[in-house]
Amino acid sequence: MKRAAEIAVSFNHTRPNGKDPWSAYSKIYQNTYMGENIAAGILTAQDVFEMWKEDNEDYDGQGHRRNMLSSDFCSVGIGHAYYDGYDYWVQEFSSKIGSSKETKAKDFKTQVQIEISDKKIQKQNISVNKKQCEMFCGDLITLPVISSKIYVEDHWPQDYISVSEDDAWDIENENIAEIQEK
Repeated sequence: MKRAAEIAVSFNHTRPNGKDPWSAYSKIYQNTYMGENIAAGILTAQDVFEMWKEDNEDYDGQGHRRNMLSSDFCSVGIGHAYYDGYDYWVQEFSSKIGSSKETKAKDFKTQVQIEISDKKIQKQNISVNKKQCEMFCGDLITLPVISSKIYVEDHWPQDYISVSEDDAWDIENENIAEIQEK
């Protein structure tokens, strides 16, 4: 699942932190033969599987298919992430024998922290919808909204990622104003 979230940030076999994909796994997977298939923008697991089969490709173009059929692999993990309106998919293969029992799918939303190398960030843009607020005694106002984007190498489908901001507003003199959460 970590790799599925990472390819939503940088659609590449290199992780957003600049390391190889295998560095996402624990040390027990070191010195094993591994493979990875990634896909983006495909809506269903069945459709992404059909795409990875590469039935209409020449053998030289069947890297995904060769990963799926390789006798070097005896374990597979499949991940899916939905981010900013798009689906991202990953298959991870290993020569290390995993558990023989089936793992139930985990279908839930979660936030994932992803380290992004400065080398992958091409530029940043921070904007505020209002530069200044003026209010008078008894007024209720909506505080300005901060939005930011980072432009990341290899992001799909556009070249930027919207970044959540923690709008941490405070009042200099709490005797004259207060902030109320909605």
